[in-house]
Amino acid sequence: MSIPGMEGGCYAATGLEHSERGTPNFTGQVHEQMSSKRALKIYEASKEPGFTSRFGPKKAQIGIIGWGSTQGAIREGMEMAAKEGVSATQLQLKMIHPLPEADIKEFLASVEKVVVAELNYSGQLNKMIRSQFLVPSVSYGKASGLPFYAEEIYTKLCEIAGKKPALQTAMQR
Repeated sequence: MSIPGMEGGCYAATGLEHSERGTPNFTGQVHEQMSSKRALKIYEASKEPGFTSRFGPKKAQIGIIGWGSTQGAIREGMEMAAKEGVSATQLQLKMIHPLPEADIKEFLASVEKVVVAELNYSGQLNKMIRSQFLVPSVSYGKASGLPFYAEEIYTKLCEIAGKKPALQTAMQR
């Protein structure tokens, strides 16, 4: 290997791949083998319990998936919507990579419609759910730099259920 800038030399960044024994080895074969090993570890991690929390009934008309700081607003919004007769349940993810597949599949099978509430512009989690589980989920994103309010979740759940929100919220006053 040449020194960067050496005339006529060619520098290759190795990525510092290591063999099973920890010795540096930058052959394609070892890189492929170790990449496969890392991918298997991530896949197995997706099966570990405890990376989700579920709130609400076991079966519901609407399932709402959230992650991060959306948890409290979703729960409170669901409670408000329940008073209107809207049946909703929540799956809160504690990580999005790897996705906890078994918990998500079980959740999706227990609901008629799926909403993914997330605080970003691109709808990153919704795209992951749609592509990995092939479900027609509804993306509900917010990118204002503020958290969701329970009233926003309540209003969205009523809208999806086809009901006009009866509660006058602080946001509507």
